[in-house]
Amino acid sequence: MLHNEQSREHYCGLGHTCTATQACYLSTPCPAHYHLGCTDNQCLSFPCHNGATCEDTSTSYNCLCVPGWDPATDCATDFNECQVVPCLNGGSCNNLFNDFTCDCTGRYEGSVCEKDCRPGPVDIVFVVDTSDSLQKGVNKSVDFINEFISKVSIGPNDFQIGVITYNFDSTVLFDLDDYTSASDMSSAMNTLKGEKAATYTATALRQAREVNLISKESV
Repeated sequence: MLHNEQSREHYCGLGHTCTATQACYLSTPCPAHYHLGCTDNQCLSFPCHNGATCEDTSTSYNCLCVPGWDPATDCATDFNECQVVPCLNGGSCNNLFNDFTCDCTGRYEGSVCEKDCRPGPVDIVFVVDTSDSLQKGVNKSVDFINEFISKVSIGPNDFQIGVITYNFDSTVLFDLDDYTSASDMSSAMNTLKGEKAATYTATALRQAREVNLISKESV
């Protein structure tokens, strides 16, 4: 006859008490009898769960868990892998049994959101024709640029956007480092109107090149 945790708890619960560093145990000297006693080997109280191995110490015991179970609860519950915060860059952790997954934010990817997939840093200069010949197309250009800047991160380490308008002359509507937010850029873009004038594309392209060169020299 072999006793288990259920029978041990039943008989030990009848009033047998041990010291804090001992465990009540149940032995069977013969099939018809049982014997209660106290022992320093606390592993005889079956403290570990889910197939764990019990390791007795001088004053207590350790549970050597099967992977996936939590030593802090004597291997009775799933170990929460998320408690060590494995997901990087603001990713949220999903605890699984003996595993975890990360839900990454924004531009980050990878098993623990370790890969930065941003396409920058990039300097972009838009050149917009505001001459009379394309007056109806100005709004389309404004809409396109507003849509673009709403989908990228703005800043010196991400996207820097500049806009040059031209007809007879070219004008820098805003430079690469003038704005650090998409809303401010959009407000500036919405002031853009078509004008009755000739179209000199070469002048605008030269100015765009100068803006780009100045940006590189300031890095």
